[in-house]
Amino acid sequence: MNNKRCRAVLTIAALEYRRWIVQSKMVLLVVLFVFIREFAIVPLFKISNMVQSPLGIVEPFIAVVSSGLLVLILPLVYLVLMSDFPRADVDMPYIMIRSGRKQWLIGEVLFSILSAFSYVIIVFLSTIVMSLSRCFVYNGWSLAVTEYENMFPEATGSFEANLVPKGLYNQMTPYRAVLISSMLLLLYLLLLTTIKLLFTLLHQRELGLVICCIVIGLGTAGCALKANWMWWFPMAHAISWLHKTEYLRREVMPMWISWFYLVSANIFCFVTSISVVKRANLDGFSQEI
Repeated sequence: MNNKRCRAVLTIAALEYRRWIVQSKMVLLVVLFVFIREFAIVPLFKISNMVQSPLGIVEPFIAVVSSGLLVLILPLVYLVLMSDFPRADVDMPYIMIRSGRKQWLIGEVLFSILSAFSYVIIVFLSTIVMSLSRCFVYNGWSLAVTEYENMFPEATGSFEANLVPKGLYNQMTPYRAVLISSMLLLLYLLLLTTIKLLFTLLHQRELGLVICCIVIGLGTAGCALKANWMWWFPMAHAISWLHKTEYLRREVMPMWISWFYLVSANIFCFVTSISVVKRANLDGFSQEI
């Protein structure tokens, strides 16, 4: 790819990112922060006070990406923030012609990567800001997480006791858990946008959005039930603690399969989109707008 084409890709990605970051729908992040506070931060503070031990700096984020409720809300909020992706306005056919169809597509994919990465970082930073006053910085699990059930047996199996699952703190360090969980979540969010992109190019924009919602809904149901069929959906692959047993170092689902599943699904949607965009009817986009 020559310099002119590279500039076209970067220009498209930068333009879309600027539009995305200042859109009015970003107010939904405030609602997301409220859910994070009520269903992760406050319960963790509660057990921290009961155990009289501070929290690890990354434990609130781990609780967020491990929560049965929040793993449903996180992709849904992101899907709403990306509801206009790819932006189908009156300029779309002309931009595709001027920049080149392939360059336009790569620019849109680059934008989706930047937006998903930004979203995960925003969620991560929000958990740190909201819990910083009661946290310590160390790559080790706090007593609030590991000893809560031992100190309060009556709380075994409670919501608070499962904020950070045993399958995480018995199997890996906090920093490793954050890295793996973040990357899996990033690939999951990226898959949702590549599905939307593909179906938009097929002139089935609404169907693409419906499919994304079905994928999220069925994935959430499967994870809640811990049914074997949950592994057919990307959500299960994006939740790191589901891959491990609580105590023994045995894998329920090998982690490499989840990496392969999410990466392959993204590549498939991207390659298919390249094939479709080459023969896409631009007049069809103009008529849909």
